[in-house]
Amino acid sequence: MKRYFSPETKSFYIEGVGSIPADAVPVTLEQHIEMQSAKENGKIIQSDENGKPVAVEPPPEPEPEPPTYEELRQTAILEKWPMAAQLEALTEAAEDPARPEKMNQLLADVQEVKAKYPKPEGE
Repeated sequence: MKRYFSPETKSFYIEGVGSIPADAVPVTLEQHIEMQSAKENGKIIQSDENGKPVAVEPPPEPEPEPPTYEELRQTAILEKWPMAAQLEALTEAAEDPARPEKMNQLLADVQEVKAKYPKPEGE
């Protein structure tokens, strides 16, 4: 069976199985196996100037964006008060207004976090 590689789709094709793109170039079984092995080892498959497949290192991952002030605040609040604890404080305050301790502590902690991570000017 003849095998082909398409530079446009960066895919391999086998004669008689589906349609083969017009830009496909013939490759040997050995080339196909070599490229599949390289792909399994983290390489990406591209084409050279003749359309033949070549394995290359993938580009480096981009640096992650720094967290926004909103993300910093949310993370800090959730570290002190996971969502379940926040709901418990709200429920307790709603069911027994004479016992606002947890709710008051939650509000104090939220204010502390807001002071630590103030909203940037212009937002």
